Amino acid sequence: KNIHIKIIDIEEYEEYFSSKENIHIPWQNDIDYINSSKDYTYYGAYDKKQIIGCISINDKGRIGNLYVDKTYRLKGIASNILIEAIKNLNLDKVNIGFTNNASLEGFLRKLNFNKQKIEQYEMYKVL
Repeated sequence: KNIHIKIIDIEEYEEYFSSKENIHIPWQNDIDYINSSKDYTYYGAYDKKQIIGCISINDKGRIGNLYVDKTYRLKGIASNILIEAIKNLNLDKVNIGFTNNASLEGFLRKLNFNKQKIEQYEMYKVL
């Protein structure tokens, strides 16, 4: 009920993600890569004045990152961030690429996202 969504700047977006631990982001969604594109818009979801989730999305509908703090998940916040971005950018389709993430995959399936025929696999090397 107290959640509101607004456009944020790259600095606030960057600060939010830099405070997160154990989030693997592939280079295509890395903040430096997204920032160099210059066509991304950033939205933040707030509980009062605290940012609890955000999205980066470009004007063609490509989602760079979509993340909501664990304690706020399963409450429709990510869906509402996505809806706000789609509405404001007047998008008729969106797409996202991500690494192995069962939670995100389940969320996207619930929203009826379709898997593209071409896939990229990320290889990991144990150090």
